[in-house]
Amino acid sequence: MRNFDVRIIPKIIIIGDPAVGKTTICNRYLGCPFEHRYISTIGVDFFSKDSIYETHSGIRVMVSWSLWDIAGQVRFRDIVDQFFKGANSAIVVYDITDRESFENVRNWLQRFWDVAGEKPAVIVGNKTDLRDKKGQVSTEEGKELAEELSKEKGMPFFFVETSAKFGENLDLLFRMLFNAVIWIKIKEKEERDR
Repeated sequence: MRNFDVRIIPKIIIIGDPAVGKTTICNRYLGCPFEHRYISTIGVDFFSKDSIYETHSGIRVMVSWSLWDIAGQVRFRDIVDQFFKGANSAIVVYDITDRESFENVRNWLQRFWDVAGEKPAVIVGNKTDLRDKKGQVSTEEGKELAEELSKEKGMPFFFVETSAKFGENLDLLFRMLFNAVIWIKIKEKEERDR
């Protein structure tokens, strides 16, 4: 007997400026050790993992995450934007020690929405293990951005800070992503039932 009621396979894109930790978040969530050297993503990398979540109504959902790690370099833009098609949601990552990467979050979301349509996302402030460096983006600023987007777009935007290096809050990140995907599924059902 299976231990879940429903299975979904959401397509998730992971976007953000170069070197913010997108690939490391994926690798650490999959249980891989932290890689100390930076290796730039060339175009797109693909990851997958199965996780089980329970909804508020007690339904156990098997989520087969289809994770598309999108290169942050401008030179890949024309190539990678095509991978946004059909995405159910996005993880938008910035480096808390790099203000420019935070300021580019809205630009990344707009690129996503231009191709996939407006959908909720999880905003991730990564590299909390470097919190003491200058030029950092505060936790409050990340929360405020998610709240502003939620009000502007009328859909949930989630915020979490992570340390991919130590694997901190990665399960919470994917729980938030699950909530975003479920919100979309409920909206789609409501539209079909009208």
